[in-house]
Amino acid sequence: HQINYVCAYGEKNNVKIIFNCCGTGKILNKKVLAEILNSKAVNYISVRDGSDLLKKYTDKDIIKCCDNAVYASYVYDSKKINSYSNGIGIMFSTLQSPLKQIRFWGKVLKKLINDNTEFVLFTNGSYKDYCFAKYLLSIFNLDTKKYLLSRPVTPEELVSQISSFDKILSMRLHSMIVAYSFDIPSIAICWDNKVKSFFSEIGLSNNCYTLDSNVNVIIKKLNKINKDTIDEKIKQNKLIEIKNNINSIKKIVGGTK
Repeated sequence: HQINYVCAYGEKNNVKIIFNCCGTGKILNKKVLAEILNSKAVNYISVRDGSDLLKKYTDKDIIKCCDNAVYASYVYDSKKINSYSNGIGIMFSTLQSPLKQIRFWGKVLKKLINDNTEFVLFTNGSYKDYCFAKYLLSIFNLDTKKYLLSRPVTPEELVSQISSFDKILSMRLHSMIVAYSFDIPSIAICWDNKVKSFFSEIGLSNNCYTLDSNVNVIIKKLNKINKDTIDEKIKQNKLIEIKNNINSIKKIVGGTK
């Protein structure tokens, strides 16, 4: 409904609205969605997933485009100050049982420590995720200063942290997208279709697991993967896709740079 208000304002004040590379997610109200997509103010729509579904609600072009964050390595001048072998991206999901999440991450931490595997926990910046990471470490009597990176509060800080890893195991989608941009292989713990969709798009569906998956299998896969698992041809095609999308938007807004 809030987005619909924005569209109504755009129509009234002759403001162009562009939806750039949105995730479709769960459709809560089909009628409102149709009103949004068909608003006269909406000049351009690109999505990272769900394009076929959205086409049912409008005759406007729905452009399929890979998430623009794949371009992160070309935008941010990230220099590795510290380097870590494994980054473990912690997220607190409201869609999953808290106890189930604690048990899963407990098994991951125990396995990494028993195998003498170097690792640090990180978050995408969510305060709730950061508190959950600290809570996990406290449960298992692990030193926060040693095993948890500071909470990033800017995109630059997040990119700097992720680019310092050799590989990551994570739940947050954009940590994995940024890692992919820097040719850092990742293992996904899927909690939403958007995570599966991204990994399918880049040809790495086999790197997706869930909270029900065998932790020994996951860690074995984490130890095995390297940057050679990333298909460079697919990635270059995704970068071209993003560039074409951005150029289309530039034409609408009149930008030249």
